Amino acid sequence: MNLWVLIFWTDESQLTAYVEFVDEKLQSIYMSVNKGVPLMVQTVQQTANEVEWAKGFLSRYQAYCGATHVEEFKAILDTVEPKTNTVKVYGNIKFEAKYDKPFVEWENHTIDTATFRWRYTFNGVEAFYKRVALFFEKGCFSRLIDNWNLFEIGSYDIIVDEKKAIEIAVNAAKNYSTRVYMWYDTWITVSGFKVVGAKAVSLIFGNGL
Repeated sequence: MNLWVLIFWTDESQLTAYVEFVDEKLQSIYMSVNKGVPLMVQTVQQTANEVEWAKGFLSRYQAYCGATHVEEFKAILDTVEPKTNTVKVYGNIKFEAKYDKPFVEWENHTIDTATFRWRYTFNGVEAFYKRVALFFEKGCFSRLIDNWNLFEIGSYDIIVDEKKAIEIAVNAAKNYSTRVYMWYDTWITVSGFKVVGAKAVSLIFGNGL
């Protein structure tokens, strides 16, 4: 992984971009406004809504970085109602649009953050890390995450049923132990957990070996 830190500034404003590459492919961008209101932010604020800005961003991302996988994502945005929480599945793509208000709210305050997320899914089973996500704060683009081509599906075969999976997990939890730091270089070992069963069970594509 390679990380680039780019700083753009004028007398009135300063913007920092943190850009990460994996195997020479763009993996993430994080924008941080340190001072003032940079021209880039002003331009985004003038856009009708985050959905329209996201379409333009994905088009530019595809053109400059060769990210052909986002073509389907742009088409999905054509079906999205702005400023509306949405969860839809299109083939093997689960799309989520989520709008949140700030932790401290006051009368007539507008929606503060927006997240668009595309995640791979197969027969209702999700691959949590095989995703592309766009984040906005106060109507301005703040972050891109693109792990779509970093993770491949190794197999679609299920060789352990739910009952056996729960049994394996419960036994592993019963035999689990960990060391906890207390104070003055003192460590204690915690073990002998009382496990009565599985509280929640879900089937996902894992990213571990």
